[in-house]
Amino acid sequence: MEVLKMRVEDLERVLLANIGSLSEACRSICRSDVVYIPRLEVGNVLDGCDYCLLRNLIDLINVKSITIVLRDGDYLEFLKLDDAVIELGSEAASILALDEFVSRVMELREFNMISDEDVNSLIEWFSR
Repeated sequence: MEVLKMRVEDLERVLLANIGSLSEACRSICRSDVVYIPRLEVGNVLDGCDYCLLRNLIDLINVKSITIVLRDGDYLEFLKLDDAVIELGSEAASILALDEFVSRVMELREFNMISDEDVNSLIEWFSR
């Protein structure tokens, strides 16, 4: 399957086009009849209902991604778009500018959350 070329704004359009099915999938998380559509832009952190909508949206599309297991057993999944990287954890997501990705990886290493091998894997993945 071909990996889609996509920018953050394109991802937001796909979210809007599928909001009905996505909000239905997230009904137990959102717990509201009114779903507020998250604004997808660099610098945003999404949690709760917004995170659930994004997580389910990611399951619908094919974008370049990599998953790593943290030292505490949790995980992070990174998705590379044309203009940003989305970091998905188990409870929240962050939308990072492309030029912030390597700094974020080094921060994870500095706090001993990932190994040197993980750092190398992430940077190699990002460079492709």
